[in-house]
Amino acid sequence: MDRRFWEREVEDVTREYPDARLAQATIGRQLTCAWLLTMRPIPNEDELPAVLADLKRGEQVCVRKRGEIGHSPECSQPHHEVVLPRLRLSRRPYVVELTYPSSPTGDAGPLHPRAKVIDPEISHRTHPSHPHMYVGPGEESWACPMSPQSTAWRWRRGATVRYLDQVALWILKSAVWIATGGGILESATWLGPDTPHSPFDLLGSVRPGDPCWCGRGTAYEACHQRGDIERAIFLSVSRKEGRQPPLRPLCQPGVEVAGGFPLAR
Repeated sequence: MDRRFWEREVEDVTREYPDARLAQATIGRQLTCAWLLTMRPIPNEDELPAVLADLKRGEQVCVRKRGEIGHSPECSQPHHEVVLPRLRLSRRPYVVELTYPSSPTGDAGPLHPRAKVIDPEISHRTHPSHPHMYVGPGEESWACPMSPQSTAWRWRRGATVRYLDQVALWILKSAVWIATGGGILESATWLGPDTPHSPFDLLGSVRPGDPCWCGRGTAYEACHQRGDIERAIFLSVSRKEGRQPPLRPLCQPGVEVAGGFPLAR
């Protein structure tokens, strides 16, 4: 990444998030960069019903300054069904830390960024049954706002802001899930369709030559394909023998779906 690229990224992020601060951080033994910023993704009371209805159908929503999610002006629906009529969400700000994991070459790309919601905390520690949370070694966790089939991540102008758009959507959907009993009730609501991420689904939807779903930029066949094949065989044998293996549907870094919906600014 050249210096001019990062200057433009800083310009774009600070325009959308005026309080954003960029600092150096360490992941493992690698020196990288980290943003600390405040998001306000919860829609205002007038727009909330339409936004929830659009998310449920997988329709487009818009993301405004500071990550506020709103009803898309391009929406063609004259009327919206009432989704969760008794739902009330606090419009409090969310503090987010976004880091750029270092690649083996010491560059910040092409790995996906990693977003942690630190206040109010939304993590594996506070919500261990969260359906779209990556959990890494040592129980470290962060948001998974992209689907494993979305392998076309590219570091180009505005990449960080586009990723933050997805994080804002993930926070809103997490807030709805928590408010409807997430982690307590099986009926808790995660708005919109989920992208399957079992090994069978990954093997059937990610081509061998595509970038791997882990975000490293390596071809799938040279990265996680073999592990997915082994997991698929293990699951098949277990089911054939009538055994149900203890599985945790954990996501992978920056690739699980939070929405998968087109976002408009």
